[in-house]
Amino acid sequence: MKYWEASEPPVANESVVVLDQDGGHVEYARDEKLGPLIDLWPKYENGFLFATILAIAAEAWQVSLENMIKQDGWHHNGSTIWGGFVRPW
Repeated sequence: MKYWEASEPPVANESVVVLDQDGGHVEYARDEKLGPLIDLWPKYENGFLFATILAIAAEAWQVSLENMIKQDGWHHNGSTIWGGFVRPW
């Protein structure tokens, strides 16, 4: 949560889900990397709770899961990944 709070200014009507130790192994990154979720965490589906929430959000927003995981703006530093999705209008 601290990474997310520090990286972006607050946005009205923004929902946040914070998961820790979801069971999905994240490779260690010595230097911070930026990019789409799928590039930074190709095995995101191993994080069962994260993958489930992502699938529910994609269905609610009526967008494909493939498009969501390709959205840019994710950060990877150490063994932590943070970022957010933007609903396409």
